[in-house]
Amino acid sequence: MRKLLYVLILVLLITLPLGCSFLKKEPIDTFLKDNINYISKVEDGTFSIYKGEEWEKIVIKGVNIAPMPSEMKEKDYIKWFHDIGEMNANSIRVNTLQSPEFYKALYNYNRNTEKTIYLFQGVLIDEILLDETKDPFKLDNIVPFKEEIEKTIDAIHGKEENYNTNISNYLMGYILGVKWNPELVDFTNRNRVDKKEFVGKFISTEEARPFEHFLANVMDHALSYELEKYKWQHPISFVNSVTTDIIAHAYEPLKEEDFVSINPNLIKTSDKTAGQFASYEVFPYYPEFLNLNPKYTKFIDHRGKVNNYAGYLKDLIAANELPVIITDFGLPSSRGLSTVSVHGYNEGFLSEIDQGKLIASMFQDIISQGGAGGIISNWQDQWQIWSDAQNSHENFGILSFDSIKVKVDGDINDWKKNKTEPLYTVDNKSTNKIKSIYVDHDERYLYFGIKYIDLKNNNLDTLIFLDTIKDAGKSKNTFNDKVLIEGTDYIIHITENGTSRIFQADNTNEEDNAFLPIRLNLSEEIIHFRTGQTLPAMNYETGILKEGNGNPDSKFYDSLTDYNMNTQNNLIEIRIPWALIGFTDPSNKEIYEGMKIGGIRINVAAYDPKVLEEYSTLPDSETVEERIYTWDNWDEPTKVERLKASYKIIKEMFKQY
Repeated sequence: MRKLLYVLILVLLITLPLGCSFLKKEPIDTFLKDNINYISKVEDGTFSIYKGEEWEKIVIKGVNIAPMPSEMKEKDYIKWFHDIGEMNANSIRVNTLQSPEFYKALYNYNRNTEKTIYLFQGVLIDEILLDETKDPFKLDNIVPFKEEIEKTIDAIHGKEENYNTNISNYLMGYILGVKWNPELVDFTNRNRVDKKEFVGKFISTEEARPFEHFLANVMDHALSYELEKYKWQHPISFVNSVTTDIIAHAYEPLKEEDFVSINPNLIKTSDKTAGQFASYEVFPYYPEFLNLNPKYTKFIDHRGKVNNYAGYLKDLIAANELPVIITDFGLPSSRGLSTVSVHGYNEGFLSEIDQGKLIASMFQDIISQGGAGGIISNWQDQWQIWSDAQNSHENFGILSFDSIKVKVDGDINDWKKNKTEPLYTVDNKSTNKIKSIYVDHDERYLYFGIKYIDLKNNNLDTLIFLDTIKDAGKSKNTFNDKVLIEGTDYIIHITENGTSRIFQADNTNEEDNAFLPIRLNLSEEIIHFRTGQTLPAMNYETGILKEGNGNPDSKFYDSLTDYNMNTQNNLIEIRIPWALIGFTDPSNKEIYEGMKIGGIRINVAAYDPKVLEEYSTLPDSETVEERIYTWDNWDEPTKVERLKASYKIIKEMFKQY
């Protein structure tokens, strides 16, 4: 009996943090006025939540949950909500209707925790049809949009088909629409002048243009539908962005980024609603004016530092009469870099620690400039079949799915744990400087483990020759012209002087040793449409390799690590992102959009950079035969959830608000 009691207590302790259906708090009381239910409202520039028979002001601290795979179960969502709550967030946002399991999980989680998470629910419009017709008022656009609004509200109240969980008590508000195409907004304003002021049951406009009339129309429809069918009111907003903000930006060089606005101030709500708020997507590196306008680039923030992001936020929030939530902001922890910010808030090439620090700083900027809160993009990374470390868009998450098969920390144990047999090895009698070469892969990286006879007492450079493309590549190299490997498409050069790099064969050059640094374009040349000033194109060398420790469990962890040189263990470990060596889909061994290969031919050389003639290679053509590294194609990737190093930083920051 006592043993059974202990087991029950253990089960309780394990399941309580994750939520379970048999532990339920009392139902939440709602504020009832004129037979209308309220749980959240916007008033005096802030959000408030009804708790314990009184209204409590709240700072919105949230994360966007990106589109999720269909195999997600209720227990998976509950685990996410638990981790989000432990991060001291109080809100999540989704831009469209999710699966029934999502809402059931949110309900059950909230019924069994003191760290309630509220939902901002989005409703999407068909962008493809909208861009084709350029007229949101066409029945093909506005009718399905209103039907989707109704379906979403029904689901929130547990009355839509397959949706039987009522989460209206946990809804913070609705955010309608998408990031509106400026050309669509402008076309609507010029061609639908028949749409004058809008006057609805709860929303009206004052001096509005046709597109604002459209937004007022669908917002009023949402409020009216929820009230008439369910006797509920929640705050409401629409998606907006810097591109369609209400500030003129003379320093913006691209006309399409600053020629039309959507003005929330012209859309008015009645006193019988839960209120309206302004919702903006604001990133610190885009559009270009954020890096060019001295008013922003020289702005001094509350820390006494120059800060273009805080400078812009000050103007944006001041220009809006409504409370402002930055419902999309964040930075990716990708290896690849996409866009540069003047103050280092770059879109990419940020470690997980830097990601956390900069996101925390951005949230503090939002609050310090008068914002009602912020919602980080995103909770989770976004990739399906393979994980592209070079792609910034896939790596905005605080939650990683990468398996990190080899930790790249200078420890051979990962290779032993994975039971990886050497691709090449020599016997104990060999005079080769290289003892063994291990190769492995996962959804994100191609890994190399090179075991040396004596790395501790020898200064050795290492060259790894990769042949990925049939009948292409070069044979000589500029590092050691004594080593000739025909058909080399990529050379990885690892050196102890900190200048390790990967180079790509220049197949357009007839020179046999033509290898080029690998560079990525950041922007094309821009001619300012107002001034005629030319902004030069930008690129950077992405083939520079960084030494560090790639083990998330290490106190020296650096997520941007490319290789680790452990002279004590006579081991160098390297991980190369698939995209860096030309793969467009490693799950199918596909390179360069459609070309499929059988594998990768790999050769390795080690030598003293002062004595080039004394080099060793594997394979050596005498005792070790050349082999092709290949792998089975995959349809189902291995995903391992891991909270990034940014999580703890954001958790501590959110705790302050």
